[in-house]
Amino acid sequence: FFSVSMACSGTEHRHLLHQNACKDGQAPHVVCVDAVYYAPQEPAEPQRRWRSLGFGSLMLSLAILFFLQYSALPWSTQDLTPGQQQRYVVLPGYRVAPLVHSFNVPTPRPVPQMSANDVFGRPQPAEALRSGFGRRHVRAFAGAMDLETIQKMRIKEIKAELKSRGVGCEDCFEKTDLVNRLFEVSQQKQQQRPDGIVLKMPMVTGAGNMMGPNVNTEDTNYFYVMEASFPKSASPAATIELLVDTAATVSLVSPEASQMFQGKPTGYTASGTAAGGEAATAGYQVTLGPITLADQPFNYEFRPVVADIPPATPRTKGILGLDFLSAFDVYFDFTGAEMVLYQKGSAATSPLVQGMTGIPYRVLPLGLLVVNVQLYLDGQKAEGGEVLGILDTGAASSVMNWRAAQTLGLTPENPKMVNNGMILAGQDGNMVSVREVNLEVSIGAIGGALPITMACGDLAGFAAMGIADKPVMLIGADLLKQRQGMVLSQMARKIWLPDV
Repeated sequence: FFSVSMACSGTEHRHLLHQNACKDGQAPHVVCVDAVYYAPQEPAEPQRRWRSLGFGSLMLSLAILFFLQYSALPWSTQDLTPGQQQRYVVLPGYRVAPLVHSFNVPTPRPVPQMSANDVFGRPQPAEALRSGFGRRHVRAFAGAMDLETIQKMRIKEIKAELKSRGVGCEDCFEKTDLVNRLFEVSQQKQQQRPDGIVLKMPMVTGAGNMMGPNVNTEDTNYFYVMEASFPKSASPAATIELLVDTAATVSLVSPEASQMFQGKPTGYTASGTAAGGEAATAGYQVTLGPITLADQPFNYEFRPVVADIPPATPRTKGILGLDFLSAFDVYFDFTGAEMVLYQKGSAATSPLVQGMTGIPYRVLPLGLLVVNVQLYLDGQKAEGGEVLGILDTGAASSVMNWRAAQTLGLTPENPKMVNNGMILAGQDGNMVSVREVNLEVSIGAIGGALPITMACGDLAGFAAMGIADKPVMLIGADLLKQRQGMVLSQMARKIWLPDV
């Protein structure tokens, strides 16, 4: 886990990153554990330059300045109790930060509880996000895969995909046969879906050396990313990749990306001292202007937090979080590698969710979206009850803690818990071994448990979130993509998953 916590006048944003790494026989699987806590300061008084104006122009200028100065700040009559904080959490699925930090967060000034539509500034209506589209971009069929995507898949992944679709492949002896079989099957899936804004969301593999020259990222760790550009920035033609993350309540960019686009600081800064007092770090929010995703422009001022985060790929320079996604109902087409945006609140009555099961989710105090998950071992339901499942499209792999393993009667000494060399590593050098077990997972009330190789370990991030004493797991991309698609509606507080 890589954790970033940001407290802005009573609002704390925590960003946790998790990633598996390494191939068997080459180097250990490593998940680096890191925690950073930011305590932003009040925006500095802006410098103002004046020149001679008529009296009327002067009064108008003063009125405009007063409006801009205060409307951008999230004050309202709904104040928090002094010392109370509302937290936002990010769990992207990639690894390692260079330091472990902790900060003393000062008693905040009273501020309102803010919407995820705009964590720092004024909420921007969904209509503003939807404007700027010159034409519709619609794909009529869900579950279709392009040939190039299938060709990049490994043989075992193609077989698993065919199995999940109920299609046999015993008569396929070459990879070409498997590729053609899956392509034909995917094109035959004629599930009609309503018109929406279709954005390409390619699935990419993790960067190979991000954790050091002697540690390789497992090449089965996949991430879903979105190409982004900022046409009114200093580099309008440049593009970067943003990790699409349902567990990120705010969007992030790296310092490199902020410098490339010459992000303009909003005035919110963050500073703190590393644990042990050996180092200091700082973070701040910038505006990059209107964002364009997958060649589609949005009339949306992108205001990410600048954080020194390692990329999932060489082109991945940040995270696309719920501050953007919450303005829509979102269909994640994992099979077709697309994300489709619909009008907020429309999913519940839309043909989009026909053939899907609606699953209510809850929002933890940290801002995490969680659903009930039932675990099965050798086909037997866990006697210890359900566990909390954190929805995390940004996590390449699913992970449960030992409290969740106990619901299945599993202990570290159980022979079913296999040590495949995966470890959790912190900057302080301490390493925690993580074991793996083959089990099945059922999300919510949906039928049909899905097989998965689950990692098990007490991640530091679970303790940071205050849920280490509960049975909990991350529902990562490896599990979600087996369902082929997911609809997320924050207005309905539901997700929908296809029936198996």
